[in-house]
Amino acid sequence: MAGNDRAVAQFADWAVTEAARPEIRGVRVESLEGGRPEMRQTLDRAEKFLNLVALLAALLSAVAVALAARGFAGRHLDDCAMLRVLGQSQRTIAWSYAFEFAAIGLFASVLGVLAGYAVHFVFVALLGGLVETALPGPGVWPVLFGRAWA
Repeated sequence: MAGNDRAVAQFADWAVTEAARPEIRGVRVESLEGGRPEMRQTLDRAEKFLNLVALLAALLSAVAVALAARGFAGRHLDDCAMLRVLGQSQRTIAWSYAFEFAAIGLFASVLGVLAGYAVHFVFVALLGGLVETALPGPGVWPVLFGRAWA
């Protein structure tokens, strides 16, 4: 069963009361916690593996960001030195780079949201015939969640 915890608990309670009726025999509800131990062990191993993969991806991303930042700083070191010689303050130079990063980040975020919406509509169009229920439209929560982590 899949769903929110409340709905799953209500269904499990209903199934247990239905299984108690004399005309229904051999029906029981098993959960991951109370089910077969080898299934639980397999799921635990898969969870550990996926956590390890996520950690490795985060580590590789951090290394990539560090390398990109080092390259960027190396390319712009002469520019910053020239601006300092010409009289720009360190604060002005820092604010100009901060504005540049914010503008590029905002542009990339908007581009990513538009690409996500386009992919959503393409998948709904391609897979709409396979699903008999109406698929929900894209909402604003994924956009806000993505912007919070960008």
